Amino acid sequence: MDTNEEARALPGARPLQRLLRALPRALLWAVACWPVVILGVGMSRPLEAVALHQSTMQTLGVALRWGAIVVLALAVLVPPFPAGIRVLLARLVARLRADRGPFLHAIGELRHLETAARQLEAGRAALGAMDARAAIPHLVRALALDPELIAARYQLGLALLDRGALREAAGALHHVVDRDPTHAFGGALLWLARCHQLGGNPHEAMALFGRHEREHGGNRRSHYWLAQSRAACADRAGAHAAFAIAAAPRGKQRLSAEEGWYRALARVALWRFPAATTRGAAR
Repeated sequence: MDTNEEARALPGARPLQRLLRALPRALLWAVACWPVVILGVGMSRPLEAVALHQSTMQTLGVALRWGAIVVLALAVLVPPFPAGIRVLLARLVARLRADRGPFLHAIGELRHLETAARQLEAGRAALGAMDARAAIPHLVRALALDPELIAARYQLGLALLDRGALREAAGALHHVVDRDPTHAFGGALLWLARCHQLGGNPHEAMALFGRHEREHGGNRRSHYWLAQSRAACADRAGAHAAFAIAAAPRGKQRLSAEEGWYRALARVALWRFPAATTRGAAR
């Protein structure tokens, strides 16, 4: 799964993306402005500048110590917290590594010759650079040149989903699933189900997630989403079964940041859907 798909996979992905964009800039501005503040105070009141710097460093030290205590407590008491930190770091690294070079190259190629395939490549490159806004016009143009270009419609569905246009994304992905249910190794089916889930249609989402599980096996993420849909449809026994698969021990294989996140979420969800509920439903 590429980086932009991983972003869409995470609950609250768009607020997370905004946080990751804003946090480094805020920290850089704070570090850059602090010497200027001290210098400005020191030019007229040097003793007050020294006192201000010392008190700020003391406050920062206390905040860091308490922050470390809180982080350790959360890491022990809240299973998703360490997984969430790992996801944040993975998302930050992915954003820092995002390369706009292929997108700029694709734009340059379009100046010489425009084809549906080249517009599709530009859209894919923009999504690879985590810029769905820039991808959408190229994917729309690719479909205008070739309405049967399934790959362009699939990528357009992903871009629209990233932008929160759930109805339009579902329409594009439904078109893909109708013509090629196995497209992107079942990705079209999975993201169509996710559109319905986010759009408040749990029954349709549950049916599509179940189909994805039967035809493609699923993973921790898809089983967690399936469990959520079953829970929304009052199928507590089915929700427990799907949560249990998502929360299964990882074994010897190291989980990705995303898989670890969904495993942690599923472990917490099982507290609300214990095995006793499953046995009671079976009776």
